Amino acid sequence: MQHLSSPPAAPSLNSGKLRPMPQIRKAQTASMPAIPAAAVRSFLKDTRGALNWTLYDLTATLKLNTHDARQVIAILQIQGYIKPAHETLHWITTPAGEVVSCSKSPRFTRESIEQALDALSQRIKAFNQDPDSPFKVRRAAAFGDFLMDRQRLQSPDVGIDLVRNNSTRDAARPNKSKRGKLTHEERDSKQGVSAKERSRQRAVLKKLRAKTQLVHIQLYQDWMSSRSHRILL
Repeated sequence: MQHLSSPPAAPSLNSGKLRPMPQIRKAQTASMPAIPAAAVRSFLKDTRGALNWTLYDLTATLKLNTHDARQVIAILQIQGYIKPAHETLHWITTPAGEVVSCSKSPRFTRESIEQALDALSQRIKAFNQDPDSPFKVRRAAAFGDFLMDRQRLQSPDVGIDLVRNNSTRDAARPNKSKRGKLTHEERDSKQGVSAKERSRQRAVLKKLRAKTQLVHIQLYQDWMSSRSHRILL
């Protein structure tokens, strides 16, 4: 995702963490805890279709304290992703903020979104009952503007936490090969998930999504359960 309309010194929402600007650090002695940029993008996405939003909306969605929320707002304003509304203490997400958050014009009904989430929940339960599957779904968290009082909604995002199914044949393999190569488990712990393993995980996500365009499924990240969400499993 290309960085949009930002001065050179501004922190990017495309980076992993959102950190305070230098002028903010000088103004306040306490530094802001690192906040995942993806979590902030998810909030901006939720604001699509809203006339404006407040500091309280940000704190309630991302579960931040007031101090940290104000730091986030300062950074977003400097980046050009938000601007003050005419009303006091209200904010508007700019077109740049809509682009960086990958938001879409809300067009789905609540009924259709609820049906899609219910169907996904059932597919996840059926998937976990398959003894031959190489993975199990440990957690599933859905989030988006469907959690708010809106007439029209965007497709919700769903984070899926996949773990290896220890009952499969793959789990019964010895820890090391005869040539002494590292197992997938050992390599993952040293270097992260392998490309092959990640490809298999994406195939599972595609299977769970089925043919619906009403939900966006992605691999689970810790911040998804830290912000407002609905548990599907």
